[in-house]
Order: sequence, then structure tokens, then C-alpha cells
Amino acid sequence: MNKFRFIKVRDVKSPSRGNEGDAGLDFYIPEDLTLQDLVKANPQLIFHCKLPEPGKVTLEYNSNNQVQVIYISSFTRILIPSGIKGLLEPRSSMLMAANKSGISTKKGLIYTAEIVDSPYTGEIHIGIYNTSHEFQVIEAGTKLVQFIHVPIYLTEPEEVIKEEFDEDAQYWGTRGNNGFGSTN
Repeated sequence: MNKFRFIKVRDVKSPSRGNEGDAGLDFYIPEDLTLQDLVKANPQLIFHCKLPEPGKVTLEYNSNNQVQVIYISSFTRILIPSGIKGLLEPRSSMLMAANKSGISTKKGLIYTAEIVDSPYTGEIHIGIYNTSHEFQVIEAGTKLVQFIHVPIYLTEPEEVIKEEFDEDAQYWGTRGNNGFGSTN
């Protein structure tokens, strides 16, 4: 059976589909992130209190010192804890990140980390990169990316000698080693 069983380790909305039959499970930004959570996930980033400068992120807090708004500067990436730990079934499957079309086209925010392997049981993180020329606003509680539960082949790599490869490759298909625009 195909399942994604999860627990919440933060105050966050449950992963959900926007519409029945949608492929992706929307993941949301937790309501109770702290500066320490973001620093731990992003030791390379500089967080400060003014509007973002290149390579920096600015945060707004509520009265409980929880991050409510993240301002991410142009061409900057951030890793955001999702508040979700999951168990994927079957084991020969994965969660594959995909952009939310509105977020990526309107804000220029795209995902950076793509694969969650089924044996991973830690907190899933949302990797985001701001491709736009302006700082972007990410609010707590907002859906940011979607993950698609995908079956995979757990192949065993096998190195072969060149002669065996060449022999098999000549009958493998019509494309051969033509790539990078070879079909005009």
C-alpha cells in the first residue's frame, strides 16, 4: 500500500492536496519557528534586522519570539524546517520536491533540495532559492512547495568492461551517443 504517515514536530498545517486528484502534497511553513531553528539549518546565512541585503535574510517575530515573516534577499537560498517527520511506504519510493506554480512564477522562489528518501525519518526541510531581483516575503503558515510520492527502482550498479558495454550499447536503441540537441 502507498502511504505517507507523519507526525508534526512543530505547530504546522498538515501536508495536503489543494484539490482532489492533485499529484503534490503541499507543505507549509511552521507557525513556531525560531531564529535558532533557522540558524541551525542555515549556518552559512547572515540574519539581520533591516531589509535584506544580498545573501542575507531578515525575520519578523511575534510576541512569543516565533518567526512570522521571512524576507529573503535576491539570489539567496534558505533551508526551512517543515515541522513534519514522515514514514514512506513502500520503501521503494521517495518524496520528490516540486515548485508550487504560483509561488515560483509570481515570486521567483524555487526549491533547492529535491529528494526525501524513504529510509529518512528526520524532519523534512524545505529548501528555497530566490531567483528574482527583489527580496521576497515568506509568511508563517504559507504553503511553499509540494512533494510528490514517487515509486523508484532500487537498482544495483554493476560495472562492466568496455568491450561488454560497447557490444550491448550498439543494439540498445537508435539514439546511440547522440545527445544535447541531436534531434534538431
